[in-house]
Amino acid sequence: MIENEKTNYIIKIPSSRSLGLKATKARRKEMVIKVFSFNIQKNKFSKDKKIYLALLKLEAKYYYNYLVFLSQVKTTDNYGDIIYPNILYN
Repeated sequence: MIENEKTNYIIKIPSSRSLGLKATKARRKEMVIKVFSFNIQKNKFSKDKKIYLALLKLEAKYYYNYLVFLSQVKTTDNYGDIIYPNILYN
């Protein structure tokens, strides 16, 4: 904060933390929430099916993280413009 002697006003300089929070809020406004849910009765499954479902869940997590990674990859074209060739969520 800087105090101006002539006018007695306090000028507040934004910190990098507040600028970062504003950027985060702006980024989150653009996000689209997608939820997939289902119910599974674990007591009805055999041991093999439980293992299969656990591995299936892990594979889905890996695939989701890969899609997020692809949507953030950017390249520069011949004119110097930034291109996001794999935007999946817009």
